[in-house]
Amino acid sequence: MRKTILASALATLMLSASSNGQVYDIEVLPINDLALNSFAQSIDDSGNVTVVTQNLFNQAIDTTLLDFDGLALSTLLTDPDSSQAGNFNDADYQLIVEAIRSSTASNSTSIQKLAAFRSFEYDGQTTTELFAFDVFSRTTDQLTQSNEVIVRDSEAGDFFVGTSDDAYESFEFTSESNITSQFVINDFRNIAFVQFGDTVTPLLPPEQTLGGLSDAFSINSSLQVAGSGGTVAATGVTASVEACEDEETRGDIPESLCLWQLNYPASGSSGLLQTSGSLLIRPIVWSVDGSGNLVDTEVFRLLDEEEDNSIVGTGEAVDINDGGIAIGYSEVSVREAAMFFNGQTSRILIQGDFLASDAMAINNNNFVAGTFVDVADTGAVTKMFVTNIESSEVDEPVGFFATSTTIPRDMNNENIVVGQGVVDAGSSDVSETEAFIYDISTEVFTNLNDLIECDSPYTLINASGINDNGEIAVTARASLPFRDELGQTTLDETGAEVLVDASVALKLTPIPNGQPQNCDEQEDDFERQGASITPSLLLSFIGLLGFRRVRRKWN
Repeated sequence: MRKTILASALATLMLSASSNGQVYDIEVLPINDLALNSFAQSIDDSGNVTVVTQNLFNQAIDTTLLDFDGLALSTLLTDPDSSQAGNFNDADYQLIVEAIRSSTASNSTSIQKLAAFRSFEYDGQTTTELFAFDVFSRTTDQLTQSNEVIVRDSEAGDFFVGTSDDAYESFEFTSESNITSQFVINDFRNIAFVQFGDTVTPLLPPEQTLGGLSDAFSINSSLQVAGSGGTVAATGVTASVEACEDEETRGDIPESLCLWQLNYPASGSSGLLQTSGSLLIRPIVWSVDGSGNLVDTEVFRLLDEEEDNSIVGTGEAVDINDGGIAIGYSEVSVREAAMFFNGQTSRILIQGDFLASDAMAINNNNFVAGTFVDVADTGAVTKMFVTNIESSEVDEPVGFFATSTTIPRDMNNENIVVGQGVVDAGSSDVSETEAFIYDISTEVFTNLNDLIECDSPYTLINASGINDNGEIAVTARASLPFRDELGQTTLDETGAEVLVDASVALKLTPIPNGQPQNCDEQEDDFERQGASITPSLLLSFIGLLGFRRVRRKWN
């Protein structure tokens, strides 16, 4: 049974009577001081918030991995000798960092790498970098920060799961022509991990050609991790690897470089394992012990797949509750919301009722929130559904308007869903989104921006996590002073700060018995915060994390 639930546009009285209709205090996380853009990821019941940053300030430069004799640096730097000695002036530091980041994005093999995205956690007092497979540089005595680390969930403030590539290291190779070259590469591109303190455990997939490919999205109190990984590589992948292993075929280059280029094409496009059809991807639930050691790996088949694991398709487990029930999707000819439990893969929705669907979040009450594709006059629209795996009833809450794209990101055990939805029904190429909170019990859908102070400088654009205390991890947009690669504020010719639109990671804490304020009815929601970060920035980041996010943690 499908039931459409209309959002209440004037729900003040209902909000006042609801435990979730309260005003929230905003805490600006200190992680935001580390980079211009920060994206909230998850929040666990200990109040620990995970955040992904983009382009950190003050990153260490390894001068041994730079060619100071080359034409580019020798002519562009204002003081190349001091830079080579590690004594950078501001202008030269910024130029070098920009060059390294550009080289990293283009998959250059010749100089140092600096990853665009890195992850941190904040426990209310201390900010800690989550380094995954990174290592300390012998030259800088700091983390290389060369590998992208995307943390998506945490448990009890102790265990963190996500996805990372390998740290980059350099080596020299002398060709048959007696030419010595330096290469800076790594061993794998995309592996799930669990980090406990300084202990990092890779969550490997069954298929480990080219290092393998796996992702981790959620961890429960029993330390089960929901994710996905490659199970069978296509013959084209095997053939490419064999070509690299053959000296005559690969040419006068190192075998490790040849293999690396399969993962990181020079064009910056998707690697071989990320290319559609190259790898069978299946839902996986890993189990770890109290020290973070891997103890079990359970791979699930796709819907209607037989034991031979031969169907060409993909599937992911993106959330898991404390009962060990994982949810996500299975996709062969059509994408369907699916449940993975006790060795079985099952449909969450009745087959054929929806064009396509995804399960995004599950709580301990076995409520599931997800998305489905609906056809409207304007085209296909992604909407939210809520159901219970023990019931056949499916609720379809209307978002900010009838054809608003609405994506749940997380749900707590109080049956409260948070996420983001499109608020602008206009015809712009990229729609504006704002964060929402939805109470399954009262069927009230509310813009989170209506529950913070009226003159807030922030517009909440994505609620990515909510814990059982009602605390919410949110990404907001704001107008902030632009800071350079050193973190220094930039001034214009008049001495005024240069303002830019940026994303900010926030923590919302409910105020006991708080009430929504009566903001001026004529006040425009977008004007009150005075900023308009390019929506494509958030969308591109969400794409990097994967189309989902879930539960007591998040995505």
